[in-house]
Amino acid sequence: MTAIGEAIKRLREERGWTQSELGGKVGLDGTSIARRENGKTRVKPNERPRFAQAFELSLVQFDEQWREWTVPRSRGAPGIPVINRAPAGQILNYEEYGIDSGQGYEYLDLGDINDQLAFAVVVVGDSMEPTLSNGDYLVLSPLDPYKPHEDRLESGAIVFVRFTIGYNDGGCTLARFFPGEDRQIRLQKDNPQYAPIVCHREDVQSVAVAIERRVKLQNGRC
Repeated sequence: MTAIGEAIKRLREERGWTQSELGGKVGLDGTSIARRENGKTRVKPNERPRFAQAFELSLVQFDEQWREWTVPRSRGAPGIPVINRAPAGQILNYEEYGIDSGQGYEYLDLGDINDQLAFAVVVVGDSMEPTLSNGDYLVLSPLDPYKPHEDRLESGAIVFVRFTIGYNDGGCTLARFFPGEDRQIRLQKDNPQYAPIVCHREDVQSVAVAIERRVKLQNGRC
C-alpha cells in the first residue's frame, strides 16, 4: 500500500463510503478505487484534483493528507526513488513510477540529503550539456506549486517540470527556470542548440528543483 493509497482509504472510510461510492464521485469504478488504495495501480497526477474535490478538500490539503503517511527513508533502503528517465531535449508524457507515492524502479542512497520527498530521474538527451549529461542521475526536491518559493526556486535553477494536460498534453522536461512578467516562465536549456520553452505558471502542474547531480560509475554505483 502506498502513502497516497492509504490516505484515500482512510478519507473514504471516515466518510462511510464504499469503494464504488467514491468511484462514482471521481469517475472510476470500485475495482479501480481498490487497486489505487492497495497500491496496485498508481494514482495519476490528473486524478489527484478529482479525489481532493470528492473529499471537499483543496489539492494542497489533500496532498498534506497522504504526505503525512510517507514512510521515512533511511540510508541503504529504500533510499531516493528513481521514478523514470527525464527528457532533457523535448517535452514527453509518460507514467512515472511514483513521484506521488515514493515508489521507484531503483533507489539511490540518501547520502547527505534529508528531504523525505526527494526523488531522482535519469537524464536523457544532450540539451542540458555541459551541466548534465545523458545517463546522469539528478536528485530533485518537489515544491508546492501553490506556494511562493523564492528561497528555493531561484532564477536560473534547474527544474523538472510537469505541464498541465492542456499544455503539451501534460508532458515533462528538464530546464533552467527564469521567471518573467505577467506570470510568464522561460525554461532555458544549457545547450544553445535548443530553443527555450515559454509558458505561464498556469501551464505548470508540478515542479521540482534540482538539489544534487550524481554520475553512475562503472561498478553501477553513484
